[in-house]
Amino acid sequence: LSDALRTIDTLIDEHEQMHSDRRRGNNTPLCLSQVPQDDATFPSSGGGSRSKYVHCVSCGDPDQSSASRRLVGMETLVASVARTSDAYPTMHQPFPGSVMAFRRELHNAASRPNALPREGLSTVRQWAQECKVAEGDIDGSIAFMGDTLGELLHYHDVPALRDTVFTDPQWLMDVMKSVVRFEQDKRLNLKNVRSRIPPALKPSKSEFKSMRDSLLNHGVASRKLLDLLFQWDAWDRSRDRRDLWGRIAYTAQRGDEICACLVEFGIGVKLDYPRGAYLIPSYAPLEPLPLVQAAWSASETFVEAKLRYVMDPMCPPGLMDRVVAALFKQPSIQRMRPPRWKTGVQIVLAGVGTVRVALETVEGDTQLVVSARPPRAASDPGDRELKLAKCWRMIKWLHPLLNDVFVTWTGL
Repeated sequence: LSDALRTIDTLIDEHEQMHSDRRRGNNTPLCLSQVPQDDATFPSSGGGSRSKYVHCVSCGDPDQSSASRRLVGMETLVASVARTSDAYPTMHQPFPGSVMAFRRELHNAASRPNALPREGLSTVRQWAQECKVAEGDIDGSIAFMGDTLGELLHYHDVPALRDTVFTDPQWLMDVMKSVVRFEQDKRLNLKNVRSRIPPALKPSKSEFKSMRDSLLNHGVASRKLLDLLFQWDAWDRSRDRRDLWGRIAYTAQRGDEICACLVEFGIGVKLDYPRGAYLIPSYAPLEPLPLVQAAWSASETFVEAKLRYVMDPMCPPGLMDRVVAALFKQPSIQRMRPPRWKTGVQIVLAGVGTVRVALETVEGDTQLVVSARPPRAASDPGDRELKLAKCWRMIKWLHPLLNDVFVTWTGL
């Protein structure tokens, strides 16, 4: 790095000298750099001798060829940085040459004709060892490839994904897309795929209709339906879709890994009630059910406590899905089966009151509002204070869950 800094100092000195000459009346086009090249830095790649100088088009010399019109000393600077990259961090991240070799190995592995979109962690670690990555740096290098560069996915803190590395993240996205798809109701036509579904997975018409309606109307997908959805495009010849499972066989373990990714990405929530099913928050009616809305409207004159989350400059898309996912991770809330819709969810606590979490537009701005109301109107001022305190307790019960949405949402 010191070589690179010295090169920069040399270029600055020459630049200042050029302007000094021009101020004295010397308007001869000067070749600004003429920085000597180090033969060790620039090994010859062919026959013949190489120029000993790097020229710059900014000097205005019309005699310089187009091939030499480049920033002054750029080759020297790049080479100096490259020589020191094994010892110094790049962009605040360790990026030694062994990591570069490891990255190339990952690219080569992913570009093979029969490359697998996911590999075992032990295999990826072996690749790193073959690239001379130090044993203590392997986990950090894998995290760097995923968290910083986004070229692979590995979730070491998720038990179901700890031993899996997705070397083709786009493949994983394409598989998960099959769960939330535009015009899913038209896509899920059993006639188009029934003859290609393996016997072990093939549902009866009534069973499939029940699973399909549960997803589209209530956002609840059984594990058997998810197994079908993940492979649907491979069977559906009525649509022009690439076969996502042409390179890798679908197994129950692969299904477990993708379901864990659904949860990790906030696309789904694993339910205890019904056990083994997944809640997909994106599937919800546009408006609350008439009976739900009627009960809420009837309590408008009751005591009410409100907590507003004001987001500046805008409410992020997908916020309500994440809110529902955070709430339904609690088994106690799952058991209540609270009604929900695209912009809200309503929880009734027997004998205590009703709490609603919904998006509201106030003066053109969308806010997340938590409202709590008692089951009946207050009878006197003392009763009013008592009911108001209960309402605040309901809000405080939900506040930590909602706060986690904002704390854990990267970039929000």
